[in-house]
Amino acid sequence: MMAKEAFFKDRNGELKSHWDGDFFDLCYIGGEQGEYYTGHFITGFGIVGLRFPKETTRELTKEEVLKYHNKRLMISGNYIGRIDLTKDYGGFLSGEQEVKR
Repeated sequence: MMAKEAFFKDRNGELKSHWDGDFFDLCYIGGEQGEYYTGHFITGFGIVGLRFPKETTRELTKEEVLKYHNKRLMISGNYIGRIDLTKDYGGFLSGEQEVKR
């Protein structure tokens, strides 16, 4: 999914702004809590347990799926894996138009 805002919980359990951008960024969603998705950004500082407001988080477009699928992930020049969007966006990758979420 693509997120435009992200929050994290501080030591007192209060939500603090982590990202309030002018553009969307690729993120992994692992769950939901009320009005938020929970997960982390694919790239960035590696902060996990972020809360993404559902109103500012969206599915990837077909063009974004084709752009990000199978891209290599690197940390300090070291290969750590590839982005695999087959599970959620297999329809786009196989030529169908259906998003499976």
